[in-house]
Amino acid sequence: MKEAILKVFPEFKPEEGWHAKMESEGYMPLCVEVIEPNVVSIAHYYEQNFDLVPDPDVLFWMDPIGGDWFPVSIKTVYGINRVANVQPDFKSVSSRTPAKQHDLTNFCELWAKNLLSQFR
Repeated sequence: MKEAILKVFPEFKPEEGWHAKMESEGYMPLCVEVIEPNVVSIAHYYEQNFDLVPDPDVLFWMDPIGGDWFPVSIKTVYGINRVANVQPDFKSVSSRTPAKQHDLTNFCELWAKNLLSQFR
């Protein structure tokens, strides 16, 4: 996912508070926001009854040492599925659920390919 986001948003900065939105006709807007140190939210939003609804909103932990991104939770209209916990200092991840982490990683890899074709 990191590579896809860097291609769609070449101005991305892994700094808390950085955010951007991209629109492409026929697709839900894509929003990226660094919400905590080393935590980035990637989401599609749609409007329902004047509310913005994320579908999905995936949180990634950005490894401050290696630079890799790891999905830690996904929020959809059906709820939140957390597959790992980011430590309070945001420097590491714990309590991985390997099977769920694998499923979420596979979803994110497919989503990243779709984003590259939707937001050129």
